[in-house]
Amino acid sequence: MELACQQSKQQDPHEMLRSFETEVRQLSDTFTTERKEGFDAYQQQTSMLLAYGLFYFPQTFARVRYPLLELLAHRKWSPPLERPLRILDLGAGLGAASISFAHLFASHPTLQEIEITALDSSRQSLQYFRKLTKEQSAQWPNVSWDIRNADLRKTESWLPTSSPHWDLIIASFSLNEAFYGALDEQIKWTELVLTRALQKTGVFLILDPASQEKTHRFEQYRDHFADHARYHVWSPCLHEHPCPLRQEGKRQCHEVRQWEPPDSMTFLNRRLFRHITSLKYSFLALGKQPAPAFSQPEGQALFRMIAPLQNNKAHAQMTGCCTDGCKREFEWLKRCLDKPTQKQLVQLERGDIVHVTSLQEMSRDGYVRLQKDSSCTVVHPTPLVLKGKNADSAQSPDDAS
Repeated sequence: MELACQQSKQQDPHEMLRSFETEVRQLSDTFTTERKEGFDAYQQQTSMLLAYGLFYFPQTFARVRYPLLELLAHRKWSPPLERPLRILDLGAGLGAASISFAHLFASHPTLQEIEITALDSSRQSLQYFRKLTKEQSAQWPNVSWDIRNADLRKTESWLPTSSPHWDLIIASFSLNEAFYGALDEQIKWTELVLTRALQKTGVFLILDPASQEKTHRFEQYRDHFADHARYHVWSPCLHEHPCPLRQEGKRQCHEVRQWEPPDSMTFLNRRLFRHITSLKYSFLALGKQPAPAFSQPEGQALFRMIAPLQNNKAHAQMTGCCTDGCKREFEWLKRCLDKPTQKQLVQLERGDIVHVTSLQEMSRDGYVRLQKDSSCTVVHPTPLVLKGKNADSAQSPDDAS
C-alpha cells in the first residue's frame, strides 16, 4: 500500500486504489480470459506491477500457506534443525510466497536460521521485492535473503554445481507461465531441479491455476511423477496410484479455500465482481523420498474431499480420493444425525482431509454409507469431529495412519 501511495502520489488510500483500477482490470482479464502471447509484459510496467501487488500479492501470500501447513502438520515433513533451513522461490515476482514463508518459519520454535533464495526474470519486480524485505527486516531477524535476477528456465545460471542445496523449493503460479503449452519440457526441467537442487529430505512445492484446461494438464504432470521410480508424490494425494479423476475424465482435482480478503482488495473488486472470497488452485508436492504411508483399516477410510459437499434434504454426500487411489462417494443419511451435526456438515470444504469410521459398502459400485455409529473427522486443515446419533467415541485418525 505504501509503495503504491508513493508511486501514485495519492495520500488518501481510497484515491490511490481508484488510480489503479484500470490496471487491476487489465490484469484480471489477462489472467482469467485473454492469456495471449506476451501476457507477462506487465512485469516491465511499474503501474501494472503495483496493481498486481495490490490485488494478487495478498492472494499468493495466503494461498501458499495451505499446502505448506499440510506438509508440516499432516504429512509430517520437517525442516532441518541442525543447520539453516534453505528455501528457493522460483519465479518469485514481488516476493509474496517468500515473504509468507518467512513469516511462517520465523516464528518456528526450533529453527535458528532461514536462508531464502528468490529468482525472477523481472528486474523491476525484484527491485520492489528487495525494498519490501529491507523495510520489513525487523519482522524476520533470523532470515537472510539472496534475491537474484535469473530466468528459472535457464538452469545453468542458478543450479548448484556440486551437491543439492535447498530443503524447500516453491514455484507459485510460475511454471504455468514459464512452460505454457510445453508439458514435456516442464517435466524434464522438473526432473533436473529435483535431481540437482533439492536435498534428499526436501520437498518441491508447485502451485498452478485451477482452470479446467490447466488442471487436466497438471494431472498429467502429477501422474508422471507418481509413476516415477526416483521421485515421489507427497501431496495433495494420499497415495501414488494413477489419478482416478484423470482416468474418469469428469472432474478436476483442485483446492477451494475460503478466506477473508483485505479491505483494499474488496475495494478494488467492487466493479470487477471476481470471486475473491475463495482461493482456488491446484498444487503438487514432490520429494526424493516417499511420504509416510497411510493404512486403511476395514470399515474405515481416510480421503481428501475432491468435490463440494452435496447436501440435500435426505442425505449428505462427500466425494473422496482415498489412500488406495480409488474415488468413492460417502453418503450419510440425515436420519442418522442430530440437528446440530447436520448444521455442522456445511463446514466441510473441498480439499479437506477426512477420516470416517463404521462404514457400510453399498450395492452401487464406489458408494459407501456412514451409519448412526459412524464418526467423520476433518484431520486437516481445521479439526472438526462429527458423529452419528449412536457414536459414543471416534477413533483417532492417527490410529489409521
